[in-house]
Amino acid sequence: MAFVVDIFDHENKDHFEILSSWYLKEWGISRERLNLFMAKEHGRVIEHYMLFQNEELIAAGGLFKKVGIHDFYPDYAKYGPWVGLVYVEPFWRNQGLASKIMDRIELKAKERNDENIFLHTNSAVKLYERRGYVKHSVIDYHKQDYHIMSKKLISE
Repeated sequence: MAFVVDIFDHENKDHFEILSSWYLKEWGISRERLNLFMAKEHGRVIEHYMLFQNEELIAAGGLFKKVGIHDFYPDYAKYGPWVGLVYVEPFWRNQGLASKIMDRIELKAKERNDENIFLHTNSAVKLYERRGYVKHSVIDYHKQDYHIMSKKLISE
C-alpha cells in the first residue's frame, strides 16, 4: 500500500475541515483554536504533515514551537520544539501510520538542528517509548494525566 506524506497547506479549506473535525472529536479543539495553532503567522506551527492513501487524508501531525499546555503551564515553553496533534483515523490505526508521521516530524526537527524534541500525551506513552522518548513528568491537563516526554535527536 502506498502512502504519501505532504505538508499541510493552511489555505486548503477541505483539509482544514477534515483536521478540524478530527481534532474537535479527539481533543475538543475548536476550529478557532486550531486556526491559531495551524496558521504560520501565529508562530506556533513549524510544519504540519498529512498522510494520504489514494488521495484520502488518513493521518496528520506536526512540529510546533508552542502547544496547548503552554497556556496552562508556561514553564514548559522554554522547551521545544514539540510534537503535536498526531492523529490517525480509527480505521487506519495499529498499522504503523503514526510512526510514518513521527518519522517526518523528527526529520524536520533534525534538519533544524534541534537537539531534543518534546511531546505530551495521555494515551500513546508506549508508542513514544518505543520510539526512544522518555517520560519526565505528569501534569493535570483538562482533568487528565498527561505525560511530558522527550527524545534526544543529536548524539554526543
